Amino acid sequence: MFSDDTVVYVLSSFYLSGLLLGSFMFGWLGCQIRQRKYLLLIGTCASILAGGALMVSIEYWMLFPAKFLQGLSNASIWLMCTALIADV
Repeated sequence: MFSDDTVVYVLSSFYLSGLLLGSFMFGWLGCQIRQRKYLLLIGTCASILAGGALMVSIEYWMLFPAKFLQGLSNASIWLMCTALIADV
């Protein structure tokens, strides 16, 4: 159906769209709450779940939501880690 290069490009765009959406969402949320470590914990658990979903995917269409979730969770991890470092 699709070439392998096309699937890689689309998967990358799903990851980047999750990262972009998550950056705005978790950036705003991180400024609103004081306990940022809980967002970091949720992002880490979501990253583990996204990695597991990538491992058990057997069809191409199953990879797309997993990559989007991976982008969202990595945005949470990156932003909350830098916010915790800035707080310390």
